[in-house]
Amino acid sequence: MRLTTDTFPQKFLLSVLALIVTTGSAISFAGENAPAFVTQSQTSRTGHVKLIWEPATLPAPDDGAPVFELQAASHPDFSDPRVVYSGSDRASFVSGLANGTYYYRVRNLDNGTPGAWSDPLEITVDHHSLSLALLLFGLGFVVVAATFAVVLRGSFQQDEAEAGGGAAE
Repeated sequence: MRLTTDTFPQKFLLSVLALIVTTGSAISFAGENAPAFVTQSQTSRTGHVKLIWEPATLPAPDDGAPVFELQAASHPDFSDPRVVYSGSDRASFVSGLANGTYYYRVRNLDNGTPGAWSDPLEITVDHHSLSLALLLFGLGFVVVAATFAVVLRGSFQQDEAEAGGGAAE
């Protein structure tokens, strides 16, 4: 059996492969004028993340600041989107995240008209374990207790030295 490139699936796959090779990356699902995240996908151990994005094009000086809408979802298809930020800043700090995976996307709102969405950004939150938190809390308690004991001991020694020195005069 001889393979040829005359069939549709083979032509399609070769075209996609050629596109990836010539552009150096896979196909982006973001619109042509969609903002792009500067923040990379990451894992947060603390439950907060700073999301930073850049507009696709900078507005003319007399157009005013662009307005962005940032959405979050717990599913990659954004079947449960919620707006977490709307404004002219190019960054947003999101905190209070529980363990799990979150997806974010941003778009321009040009004069109230929604633009294309950016490619989704995936953020995974995996807090430190409770046993580690309790261990660090216990270690902190020991350090504070030891410091308190050293200060108390030094205070008593100073009082004894002053009391003993005053009687010798």
